[in-house]
Parts: sequence; C-alpha cells; structure tokens
Amino acid sequence: MSFKKNNGFTLIEVMITVAIVTILSATAVVNYYSFNDRLSLSSAGQEMALNIRQSQVYGLNVKEASVGGGIFTSGYGIYFNMDSGSNDNYIVFVDKDGDQKYDEDSGCGSGNTECVESVFLKNGVTISFIDSVESCPASNSARYLTITFLRPNPDADISFFNSGGNNKACSKMSSALITLNSRGGRSMILSVEKTGQIYTQES
Repeated sequence: MSFKKNNGFTLIEVMITVAIVTILSATAVVNYYSFNDRLSLSSAGQEMALNIRQSQVYGLNVKEASVGGGIFTSGYGIYFNMDSGSNDNYIVFVDKDGDQKYDEDSGCGSGNTECVESVFLKNGVTISFIDSVESCPASNSARYLTITFLRPNPDADISFFNSGGNNKACSKMSSALITLNSRGGRSMILSVEKTGQIYTQES
C-alpha cells in the first residue's frame, strides 16, 4: 500500500507568512497616512495661495463690491484671526470702506458685511502662527493680519493688528508669514511678499 504525500504548509511556514503580511500591511498603512498628511498640508497651502492671488486679481480688476451695488473702487483681501479659537479658517473680504481692515458686521452670508467667503481648512490643518521677517509683529503680539490689494497698485498692503483690533504702530510690513500645521505634525510656511509674490516652504 502506498501513501500520497501531503503538500500542505507547516505551522512555522504559516507563522512566517502571517508575519511578513503583517509587516507589509503596517508599512503600507503608515506610508498612506504620511502621504495623506503631507497632501492635506500641501493642498491647504495651495488653496490659501490661490485665494490670495484671487484677491489680488479682484482688487486690480475692479470687481464690483456687491452685485448691483455700483461700487467698483473697493480693494480685496484676506483676513486672518488668531483669536478665533480653532484657527481653522480665514476670510476673503472686500474692503468697502477702504480702511484696510476686515469689518465683520453681521458676518458672512448675511446683511451688511465685508465678508465674501469664509474658507475652512480641511483634514485637520490649522493656522498656528502669523509673523513677518521683521520682528515687530511677534514682539508686539499681533493677533490679526490683513493682506489687501487695491488698484492701481499691484503691491500687497500687509497690516498686523493687536488683540484690540488696533493697527500696530509698526504694522506696515514688507512680508507676511503664515504657518500651517497638519494633524500629523508637519508644518508649512506660506510667505506673501509686499510685491504680491507668494512662496510655500514645507518644513
């Protein structure tokens, strides 16, 4: 009588296979979250840069302040509020009164307001810091930042404000630095120059 040999796996072979699959799966998951975290931060920075550039275009091309309002002389800009709590959004606004500040009034989407759009950052990205290459805003605890554009000057007007909303004595800066943080701990600095140039640098 002859017996047919069984070509199955031994317990050791199964354990080794499971271990290899587990290691490969864990590596894939870590790489996925790392890639997704980096992508979220990059997307937030690019969207912010695009909104700043759009404000510049609106300001230089004399976009009407409100539909049917007949006002074509207003500047446009971006407003950052570090006292908002979560720091997960910023405002695109039209500077109707020309004071180079954002006047909230009744808020976005209702009544008399300078708000054009409230842009919320996605996937856990937040704004952690506003600063400039000059030391004044940091040393004087600037809490608000506006970047505005008004025809015919293509340059950005960069202004910092204190916690009371008052213009800093040294508010007129040549650049603005906005630091974005991802959920996974990555950082990106978005630099806006007075000339209107925008740079992003991930650290």
